[in-house]
Amino acid sequence: MSINFSYRYHDYYQFKIIFFLLLTLLVQQNVYAIGNNEEEKETLSVSSAGFWGQVLAIFALVICSGIVAGLTLGLMSLDATNLAILSTAGTAKQQKYAAKILPIRKNAHLLLTSLLLTNTVLNETLPILCDGLFGEGYVAVIISTALVFIFAEIIPQAICSRHGLAIGAFFAIPVRILIGFWYILAWPIAKLLDYILGKHDGTIYGVSELRELIHLHSEEKPLSLNNNNQKEEERKAGGPLQKDTVEILQNTLDLSLYSASDFINSTQQEQPFMLPIDTQLDNMIINTILQNECIHIPVYKYDSSSHCRIILGVLKTKIEWFKLFYP
Repeated sequence: MSINFSYRYHDYYQFKIIFFLLLTLLVQQNVYAIGNNEEEKETLSVSSAGFWGQVLAIFALVICSGIVAGLTLGLMSLDATNLAILSTAGTAKQQKYAAKILPIRKNAHLLLTSLLLTNTVLNETLPILCDGLFGEGYVAVIISTALVFIFAEIIPQAICSRHGLAIGAFFAIPVRILIGFWYILAWPIAKLLDYILGKHDGTIYGVSELRELIHLHSEEKPLSLNNNNQKEEERKAGGPLQKDTVEILQNTLDLSLYSASDFINSTQQEQPFMLPIDTQLDNMIINTILQNECIHIPVYKYDSSSHCRIILGVLKTKIEWFKLFYP
């Protein structure tokens, strides 16, 4: 039975929507309360320095919001188990990237809360700056929503979903700074999430899941020793697994599903070839061994009190040597 602690995308987006809506309501109440007290608002002139200063500030907010939104998806989509594997068994770049991300990814809820707090503050500050440029509130809301939706949600998340490892490693230090900045507020929320949802420790696969995972990485052709196009490096790392390798791995995993009694029951109709401890290895015995092609022969002693045979050991034979001396 598998133990799966993975943070599903459905749970991630559900928590993000609830968290975003709550903070949005709190911030917007204060913003609109201030706006309602002002009878008239004057927009800045295009030629003024304040206008272009706010334009640059809006541009910076959109860029920062996009980076944080992309990091939220990119880092949370990286499984802790996969990062641990990449940090030791990946390529040189993957090991470097995973080593930077793994320490901040271990506490998933603290990371998630810190990034969402940052993203919410950035997104809620944007309408305030837009309101100073366009005057009317609904125009500022429409423009800020369009900017956030296109440049701070769709594009960053589309990029970070495919290159989350490299981007997450590049911004590892800024993310650490954000976690430290929001720690007093984010730590209680993260602990509450740990208590309610449980800690996110990564994915642990069961036997059936491992078999399917190996099958997904298989190549539908047998291993060929004479394949000149297949390089040695490709066989050692990267690329799909050969069909023969997949069968060996899957059969090895299947051994855990059986016990010794299963094999005994499957062979109990056949009497195994055994030798008593006092047997003399004469020509007749050797011919019998050669005929049966026995490699491991149990050696027993008969116990008269219990009327059973007690296995004392196993005689390991070499058929080739017997055939050499007794052709």
